[in-house]
Amino acid sequence: MGTHPLPYTLLMKQYILFILLISLTACQRSFEKEVETLDTIDNSLESDDIKIHWSFQLDGDDFWKKISVPDYKNDHVYFASQTAISITKSFVYKVHMETGEIEWKTELDRAPIREIYIYKRVVVAVGRNTVYLLDTKTGDLVWSYNFYQAFNYCLNGNETFFENYIYVTAGDCNNPIQQFNKLLRVNLDDLSIEHLLEFKVKNEGPTYFPLMNSPLVYKNADDETTIAFSVDYGSSDGFKNETNFYSYNLDQNTYNWQRLAYNNGNKFRSQAILFENRIYIVGNKTITCFDERTGAIIWQRDYPSEFVQVFDEIDPIVVNNTLVINSIGVHAAGFDPENGQSRWHKNWHINWLVNWAVQDGYLIGVDDEQGFFIMNAATGVIQYNIDPSPLDKRTSFREGGIMKHPTENNNFFFSDSERFMRLEYKGM
Repeated sequence: MGTHPLPYTLLMKQYILFILLISLTACQRSFEKEVETLDTIDNSLESDDIKIHWSFQLDGDDFWKKISVPDYKNDHVYFASQTAISITKSFVYKVHMETGEIEWKTELDRAPIREIYIYKRVVVAVGRNTVYLLDTKTGDLVWSYNFYQAFNYCLNGNETFFENYIYVTAGDCNNPIQQFNKLLRVNLDDLSIEHLLEFKVKNEGPTYFPLMNSPLVYKNADDETTIAFSVDYGSSDGFKNETNFYSYNLDQNTYNWQRLAYNNGNKFRSQAILFENRIYIVGNKTITCFDERTGAIIWQRDYPSEFVQVFDEIDPIVVNNTLVINSIGVHAAGFDPENGQSRWHKNWHINWLVNWAVQDGYLIGVDDEQGFFIMNAATGVIQYNIDPSPLDKRTSFREGGIMKHPTENNNFFFSDSERFMRLEYKGM
């Protein structure tokens, strides 16, 4: 038989495959070169004001990593890292603060972890309906509790740590209208599980389904454990919702007060904060300030029209007598905590800030456009920033958790989504 020319489509497929193989090989070599010498990467961050003490590559399948809010104890920093696009693996690290040595690393399967909490001799992590306790010395799993297996509960992923307890909001996994309507806590001393509160569906014309948010937990003036939280009631017809805010005394098992915080459209997703006997909570339409003792609304402010994105992604913070709120993706703003008047407003490019570090009235954070930056909390003026472009054009500073070094001034830990590092800012 004579030879026949290959069909055009087959030739094109082979050509495209050839080009892809070349591209993948080039990318692999480039990636191998980057991780081969971390000092080369670090040099792009170095400047007269910045010193990199150490950095290392984070494990995981995807190039884009998301890290938890870190915690520290006895010269060690603990944090979790997971792939941000498809969470297939999570790793909990113990790292020596001075040397950057990884003393242990424990893998937890499919566990998106938002925050790490050190309690006595265990590392506490909550991910995908499960509480994990790891030995701080070895990283071995000491205890775990799966709420889905025990109660058929799903957790909302915004736990609160206070003293010897973890507070979680949960709901029936098989009943979507009942999700996140329960408050439970785990006793880290005796490992018991306690059901605290539950909110029922309200039938008032349309059915209203409760959604409980993560509680603020604190000691009141009488040294009694108190929780403050909001519950969103969304209507079954999708047109109405109302939000109630509660203060509850856990020692007395009684409500201190209850207030209708907003009606028809305002939802609260961030945790409330306490500052000078006032409670502040951020919704997607307003900021509300309550009197901590009586529940009276001191002030409530709608956002200006230019705020096109909700401000309910990250818990608010008071720094330099300024209430600072941040929305992942679009805005940050500062307000007078006394009366809610706007002080400054800043547009982000793409901001994936997990948390702020705070020092001397300044906020230290990360942003895709500003890179690593230091900002005056009272004015919103950025004092210093590192352009992220020479670091990594693919991922920049997305999902960058940041924490101040506990023993030295101007030292910070953060991630640029591929590496975890300790840097020192010498210009403050």
